[in-house]
Amino acid sequence: MARRPPIEPKAEKAKSRRLRMSSDATIALTVLAPERIEDAAALTAAAFAGRPNVWRAVCGAATPTDAQQHFLSWLFARNMWLRQESGCNRGVMVDGELVCSFMLVPPEMPDVSFCDMVRAGLLKLPLLFGLGRLKRLLRAKSLEEGELKGMGGFRLERMVVSPSMQGRGIGSPAPRGANQEGEA
Repeated sequence: MARRPPIEPKAEKAKSRRLRMSSDATIALTVLAPERIEDAAALTAAAFAGRPNVWRAVCGAATPTDAQQHFLSWLFARNMWLRQESGCNRGVMVDGELVCSFMLVPPEMPDVSFCDMVRAGLLKLPLLFGLGRLKRLLRAKSLEEGELKGMGGFRLERMVVSPSMQGRGIGSPAPRGANQEGEA
């Protein structure tokens, strides 16, 4: 299968896809622009911090929620930065506000290299947040990669919808719209 060329970061408006909300309001699904990465990371971290999930385990269950959120926001921003040129980072905007964020990773997406991790600043993790978090993160990553190996297909990663917009039909159509765009 031929590899899709990366989507330019400036393509946010050009690659905007209109979706219909359950209340007949219109929203825009876009490739996330680089200047929105911090917003998306903060939205994602707020959704995962303090809840029983793998990210809480990575942070350490005894870590206060605000410290978990700070760490996860830092980590997710670097992860999104690593994928920004690929067009994987997606967002749903309502009135200029980011209300949904996710990554849609195609099956042919190469793994992140060690050099990429260095460029993203991930080697600072043990200095900023401790060696224990790094060990737990690497263990979780290894488990995830073992589970996903050979499955094929697009991977939906870290999809979150702002609490104020949940139940309005944003979360369900967003990945379908992005997947249809990827198959086109």
